[in-house]
Amino acid sequence: MEQWDITFAKDGTVDYSAAGGTKGSYRDLAKWMRGDGSTSGSMSGFSNWQHMLSLPIVTLTGDSAQARTDFFATHRGKKENDFNVHYNASGAFHDEFVRTPEGWRIQSRRLEVYFGDPLQIAKMG
Repeated sequence: MEQWDITFAKDGTVDYSAAGGTKGSYRDLAKWMRGDGSTSGSMSGFSNWQHMLSLPIVTLTGDSAQARTDFFATHRGKKENDFNVHYNASGAFHDEFVRTPEGWRIQSRRLEVYFGDPLQIAKMG
């Protein structure tokens, strides 16, 4: 959580409801993605993933800023969990930033999903 804590403002919020995720604090998002030790997170079904981000479009206004960053993300399902798929998604992060004494932090992040496609992986041999 250390990296999340230095990325988000202390009261930072997220809205990942477009992907079936949480709407609330960034710590709630981390729990939804990673799990909490007693429950699995939403990413636990994947063995690998890569998110490719565009350059952000930023509007700066004094000590606040807004940004939109498009993304393409690919996820590899775990074969051992009978989840032998690639899941590809495209969308954007809509961020509100605030300047703090420690530097710029994300005040809020909203996920927008343009599309998402699960692709079955063919069995070889």
